Amino acid sequence: MSTERQRRIAGSRWAVAALAPTLVAGCGIIHKVERDPSPPVPMPEQFREAGTTKSEPEAGAAQWWRVFQDPALDKVMEDALAHNLTLQQAFARLEQAQAVRDAGRAGYLPSVNAEASVGRSRSVFNFGSASPTGGAFSVEQTQYNLSLAASYEVDLWGRVHSLASAADLDYLATGQDVAAATMSLSAQVAEVWFQLAEQRETERLLVDQVARNQTQLELMELRFGEGLASAVDVLQQRQALAGSKTQLPPVQAARRVLEHQLAVLLGMPPSAVKEEALQAGLAQLPALPGLGLPAELVTRRPDVQAARIRVAAADYRVGAALAERFPTIRLTASTGFRAFDLADLFDNWLWNLVAGLTAPLLDQVRLSANQRAAEARMKDQVAGYGQVVLTAFQEVEDALVREARHQDMIQELNAQLEAARATYEEAYSRYVNGLSEYLPVLTALRDVQTLERAEIQARRQLLSYRVQLCRALGGTWMSELVDAAARGEATQEARKSP
Repeated sequence: MSTERQRRIAGSRWAVAALAPTLVAGCGIIHKVERDPSPPVPMPEQFREAGTTKSEPEAGAAQWWRVFQDPALDKVMEDALAHNLTLQQAFARLEQAQAVRDAGRAGYLPSVNAEASVGRSRSVFNFGSASPTGGAFSVEQTQYNLSLAASYEVDLWGRVHSLASAADLDYLATGQDVAAATMSLSAQVAEVWFQLAEQRETERLLVDQVARNQTQLELMELRFGEGLASAVDVLQQRQALAGSKTQLPPVQAARRVLEHQLAVLLGMPPSAVKEEALQAGLAQLPALPGLGLPAELVTRRPDVQAARIRVAAADYRVGAALAERFPTIRLTASTGFRAFDLADLFDNWLWNLVAGLTAPLLDQVRLSANQRAAEARMKDQVAGYGQVVLTAFQEVEDALVREARHQDMIQELNAQLEAARATYEEAYSRYVNGLSEYLPVLTALRDVQTLERAEIQARRQLLSYRVQLCRALGGTWMSELVDAAARGEATQEARKSP
């Protein structure tokens, strides 16, 4: 056998070895993706702190803040959802993801390019001195071209499909991110709203306490003038009055700061807040909402859904990285006209059709590394998915136990306040009847006033725990805003709550 024939046989064997993965795998999708992956963590049967509460979730998990029955809060929430700039950023990112998704779908279509050109060239021919023409002559000519070319990759192994599907899922995950941002914004607005209500009630209480201390001082001065009280008693009461007055400025400053914060959440300058619209007091705690089952929570939490979708997207990219290791077939077709005279351009029709097979032979190290990197990124997404699920369960359990124990604390606080008031009445009666000094009266009065302020703070904290619970339970009302954005209707007016 000749050396040339041996070389050809060896080359053929090399080509067959290179194409062996193709022959084994066959045409079609070579990587199956689970589009709805299950959480990689155990699912509890019910919430530990649920107790005897309803297991059925509220119908549609609607706009949760409306259960407080506060029209002013409803209006503020609508303004925030319509004008908050951070939320508008989230919608802009959704539009970006939509554009990237549409660009990814372009892989299903052939790329088509049109070209028109005109060029002039000069060629010199030299035949030597012995030629009849004298040795050299030049030719100048103009060439006109008009062509149309198309190229298309045959998606044998699903690479194009995998990348397009991953882009689709990225868009869906971004939509869930917008829903999560909407839920977080509503919870933040409610928190600031209730903190404002707390500061307003505290300010009104302090004004009333200052008035009571002033009245008490005037009575004490009258008793001192009649010889029924000592100078120490008067001085102690003056000290109590000054102490109650010092409580006012920090509360007033905190109220103004919260007003500024609320204005920014509404997309307005801090100075634009209207104080007359912020006069409502603390709302009453509504009944505990239905919790549903932990398995249902993962479908209502947009952050959990975003994590789940990104696992599937990462899985598709693993398939794309695997498909890159296999040969690709690309079809190329071109047609056009070419002539040296513009009048003859459409008389010279040209066409070309090529089918090419490209197999990566010496690039497998890089492609294998890319595949391992894609698989590692998917493991990262899976672990993150599990962590988000566990965090969702924890947030619900934490909110439930905090609210339940805080209600117990409020009951004891109310009992303590009632006892403090009774103690004050008894101490004051004993002092007036000359049975004790004024210091026990002053101590009892301070205890009452401190507990009155603590009771307001405790009621606001209870509402905050309820806000945290509603946020942790998720919902479906945010999807209306995301769907409107997907339809191109997410203007500021369309984003308002219905």
